[in-house]
Amino acid sequence: MPVSFLSTPQRERYGRYPDMLSSDELARSFHLDDDDREWIATKRRDGHRLGYALQLTTVRFLGTFLEDPTAVPGAVLYTLSSQLGIADAGGTRPRFAPATATASSPPAACSSGLAVGCAPCAGPAPTVPARCSTMPTTG
Repeated sequence: MPVSFLSTPQRERYGRYPDMLSSDELARSFHLDDDDREWIATKRRDGHRLGYALQLTTVRFLGTFLEDPTAVPGAVLYTLSSQLGIADAGGTRPRFAPATATASSPPAACSSGLAVGCAPCAGPAPTVPARCSTMPTTG
């Protein structure tokens, strides 16, 4: 993403979590609703479920994926693990897919509409975010 229009401090903060997150930010931005939990439950192990939840909420909060998906504040890790019923978040390291994405990886799921509550598009997952034909259109 082009960031040349941003100031130097803005470029340095882009795609990174702030140093401190308030309890309101954690509750508002890292809440997993029923649809999120249902989708996350399809992942095999605690580490995979936690990793997927981290990617999903990170892209919602920051508007982008992290370059280093493990660079997540402990408060976010704790908030998500408690919602997922993972008792030992410190002992459960988030697991992330290898560099080759799959149809169920967070970027594909988000771009196919699953993250916004629409039915998935038919056919292979798009490589570029596209409007799902089942998504409601606005004005």
